[in-house]
Amino acid sequence: MRPRGAVGYYNDPSSPYHGRPVVTEGKGYKVIGFPGSGRYFGDLLYASSDAPPPITTSNPAYSNDYGSGYTAPEGVKTTNDQTLNAVDQYLANQAAQGNVVNPNIEINDATLAGFLAQAQQEIDPYFSSQLKIAKESLLANLGFSRDEILRKEQEDIKKYGKDVRAIGESAAEQGFAQSGRREESERDLAFNTQSSIDERRRSLEFGAGNAARGFAQQYGTSELPSLNIGAAPQFAAGEYGAVSQGANRSLYTLSPETYSGLIGEQEFARRGAVRSRASELEQSYRLGNSIPARQITI
Repeated sequence: MRPRGAVGYYNDPSSPYHGRPVVTEGKGYKVIGFPGSGRYFGDLLYASSDAPPPITTSNPAYSNDYGSGYTAPEGVKTTNDQTLNAVDQYLANQAAQGNVVNPNIEINDATLAGFLAQAQQEIDPYFSSQLKIAKESLLANLGFSRDEILRKEQEDIKKYGKDVRAIGESAAEQGFAQSGRREESERDLAFNTQSSIDERRRSLEFGAGNAARGFAQQYGTSELPSLNIGAAPQFAAGEYGAVSQGANRSLYTLSPETYSGLIGEQEFARRGAVRSRASELEQSYRLGNSIPARQITI
């Protein structure tokens, strides 16, 4: 067999077909080639159905003029025998490890979906339990802090009423029942009491915001639990009690530009673990092995 366009090339040093033709045979194939000038071109003569056609492991350079072949790296002569020997060795190593490729294996969308479902069944319980613990911890800590704030506010309301009465009684005894001195004392009392309550609420909301951001970083905003607090009591000078105006509000508000759709580190790890496990199941299926279900415990 002579490659097309190769007439008179054998004795021409500039020709890629320079030199004596060499026939290379292997398991199920036969190739004739013309090595010359550090290059090797070859044409496939035949390949049996029970063996893959020869393949090259270096830079492919197929030519319509020279048939199927390749250009090897400088100083390297890569043959199809070397390639097939490497493949045979790989398959032998896999067989020695008990991994036998089943040529009748069929992988389709339904099969892949089954691997993914099994992987989720094995992986999700662990991460779900971790998420549950994190939620309960967040709500318990913030709930305790909120309840403490509300308890102190009730004490402030009672104390404020007593202090207003004490100011009135003291002013009456001194003959200043309607004086500017009494009004000033009542304004100072209302301002100081209100400031103390507002400062505690700001501190609570700041700590709650930090805790919520930390939770979102780990588990994402979609899993972030909500926790509300009622409106803060409002004090007016001279009044014996307090008035609470406004609806309940959340203890924390995260910036939507930063946290909207955030996938937390734990959720990212869960997805990676599911993909890795599904890949293991697919590989096992391809090799005809069975892998027992995995259980991840806390």
